[in-house]
Amino acid sequence: MPTNYSTLFYDNCLMKDFVEFINDDDRTNEIDYNEYADKFVCEYYWVALNQYFMIPDNTNDISLLMYIKYEDNDRFDYITTYMNETDNICYVREKIYQNATYLRLISLEDAVKKML
Repeated sequence: MPTNYSTLFYDNCLMKDFVEFINDDDRTNEIDYNEYADKFVCEYYWVALNQYFMIPDNTNDISLLMYIKYEDNDRFDYITTYMNETDNICYVREKIYQNATYLRLISLEDAVKKML
């Protein structure tokens, strides 16, 4: 299984937009990073999330699934269960994109916090 996903995500753009998303919120206390990451990916339609991948027109769902499996096996199991329960490929792809982006944001937490 590949473990190098450095060419999959466009981290700079993702971090910049995520920091703007956090700063635009009227927060009054300490941020819950995971909550903001979840909110960020859920508010974007999966096609909009395409901009955070290095080669958006050539983003491979299998690569994203492998990334999810590498980062969080439970989340991977959730997605494969979801894939077996729905017939709509668009919904499945949306889940894949959202979960891959969420996991990438989680892995970039320290870098994002330095930008805040």
